[in-house]
Amino acid sequence: MLEVIKPGLETSIQDWPGRQGYLKFGIPWSGPMDDWSLRLANLLVGNAPGAAALECQFIGPTLKFHEDRVFALTGADMQAKLDGQPVPAWESIAAKAGQTLELTFAKVGARAYFAVAGRFANAVVFGSRATFNKGGIGGVGG
Repeated sequence: MLEVIKPGLETSIQDWPGRQGYLKFGIPWSGPMDDWSLRLANLLVGNAPGAAALECQFIGPTLKFHEDRVFALTGADMQAKLDGQPVPAWESIAAKAGQTLELTFAKVGARAYFAVAGRFANAVVFGSRATFNKGGIGGVGG
């Protein structure tokens, strides 16, 4: 389980290929802006490529691990630190229960992707876990 200490700016849950085929009902396509980075983050932690991950825009979140987990960061360089120590992007990283991951502002790029081994527990709505804020579906509120 992860605890959100700080949410960051527009951090959302996205999956690939996202929510498609509902435009006629007023629900636009939802999913990652950089699907390649999301898919690679998932592969690095042993998830299916299209599994849900966090999409972090411009300023990343601060997250506390409540159990041992493997995670990966891809996309923008948000100067990630695990318990104050820099962690590399584009690699699988083991976090221990009690450790805190802090992402700051994007030094290079605009969106980073955080995948964790396992899955996010938000509901599947219209075939996707992707967040659509205006519609109030996906990872909204949690």
